Amino acid sequence: MPTLSSLLFNQKQDHSSSCHCHCHHEDSILFTPTRWFPRIRRRSSSSSSVSSIEDHPNKHHISTEYILQQKHIEEFENLYGLAVDEMAYAIESQGSIYYSGDLLTATEAVDACLDRFRHLMQTLDIDRSHTFQKEWTDILFELRSRLDSLPFPLSE
Repeated sequence: MPTLSSLLFNQKQDHSSSCHCHCHHEDSILFTPTRWFPRIRRRSSSSSSVSSIEDHPNKHHISTEYILQQKHIEEFENLYGLAVDEMAYAIESQGSIYYSGDLLTATEAVDACLDRFRHLMQTLDIDRSHTFQKEWTDILFELRSRLDSLPFPLSE
């Protein structure tokens, strides 16, 4: 029985005594590298990306702008998460000696989040700005309302 590598790479072995299928003759071997190797060549991935950028220079600019906007949105979402965490600390620490500091930190975090939201509303493209506003306005209003509902710390 011939081995797979001998079939693929046309290595001659004497199998005439053990096999009668006639597949071991040079004329019948289809799997020689010279026959199948050129068929698996591919175009380089770098050449295709360069040509697509050259064909559509605005497409590259738009995708870079989109990525930058997405980065700013993710930064905003991180600020929102921080504001929610700080708000939870302030709510939890009501009545303790840490409340005034936690309330101040929560206020700063919420203000930073709202400032970033306003900045994004001015810098995002129109469609994305509208979607972003629709998604976040009620959430941010609720966050600000919760902050405003917290009592002022007692001055000592």
